[in-house]
Amino acid sequence: MDLNKQCDIAKSMTESNATNEIICKQVINTPQIVKQESCQIIDTLLKKHNLPFDKGFGIMKDDFKNIANKYNIDPASLFWIYMEWLKSE
Repeated sequence: MDLNKQCDIAKSMTESNATNEIICKQVINTPQIVKQESCQIIDTLLKKHNLPFDKGFGIMKDDFKNIANKYNIDPASLFWIYMEWLKSE
């Protein structure tokens, strides 16, 4: 999948308005420790909610927004980082 498509998916899932350029830069430049910490937090929250997608989607968006704000990155960047992290787990 090309980078623009990945950005579009991440923006759709998080309702982000960031540009593709910003998302790509953040995904590349976010330190590994921040990626690891933020993904572990998101993963724990999502598993804790344990809701069907239609009921948990709004909560999920809020979780990504809150954790992304904590680490000063866009929620779409965090979503992309989390998807990559899931593949490595």
